Amino acid sequence: MKKVLVLLSLAVSSWLFSACTWVALSHTGETVSVVKPQHVRACRSLGTVTSEVASEVAGAKRSPAKVSKELESLARNNAVEMRGDTLVEGSPIKHEKQKFKTIAKQSFKVYRCR
Repeated sequence: MKKVLVLLSLAVSSWLFSACTWVALSHTGETVSVVKPQHVRACRSLGTVTSEVASEVAGAKRSPAKVSKELESLARNNAVEMRGDTLVEGSPIKHEKQKFKTIAKQSFKVYRCR
């Protein structure tokens, strides 16, 4: 019985951690700045990106700071693909409940300023 509980615990833990997102900021994403709207007046708008990561999985809530940082990292990585070098938050973080998890979403406006 003890062995079954240990195996079950390991299986559930593996499932939980595989469902979580850990986002690394790419080397090129590091070159993208995140600024306030007033700093992009002379910049060229390139469009919008929307990032999403898991914020809660099977009742286990992730740190809001970690979720926010990952959303921004994804946006910075994606801005590079659009040849952007600057981001402005386009929306506040919104949470969307799904079957076994909650997804955090946020949009960012992409600009080329340099």
